Amino acid sequence: MPAARRAAPDRLFLDTICTYLDSRRLITTEVFLRGPNYRGIWISTGIKVVAGLNDAPVREAVRQAILAFLSPLPSDTNSGWPLTRSVIDLELAAVAARVPGVDFVEAPILIAEGAGAAVSRIVLAGLDLPRVLRH
Repeated sequence: MPAARRAAPDRLFLDTICTYLDSRRLITTEVFLRGPNYRGIWISTGIKVVAGLNDAPVREAVRQAILAFLSPLPSDTNSGWPLTRSVIDLELAAVAARVPGVDFVEAPILIAEGAGAAVSRIVLAGLDLPRVLRH
């Protein structure tokens, strides 16, 4: 995922929120604030482009659609990736299939960072969010 699309709070942002919350918390309450834990994933999506269309723009549109779908930040097309939602290969295939110019989509191959084998689902828990390392 491009750095601009990653919702990683910096220290100043977290300190500002802590300062705001500190004056509003009960004296017996302790607040811990941290950003999300990004889980790296690799995605490979096989597509067949409609005959007569240039492959490159359609492939790039599929790539952008999948990145937007997995982005934790809200956009015109989604409300941001929710916490604890797993990444599922068939959902990514559906996203790719909706791109204009795509005739057929093969099931994407998902590989989680640190794992060697392809999986059909990458389970995310707690503050985990997906971070596409390669598509």
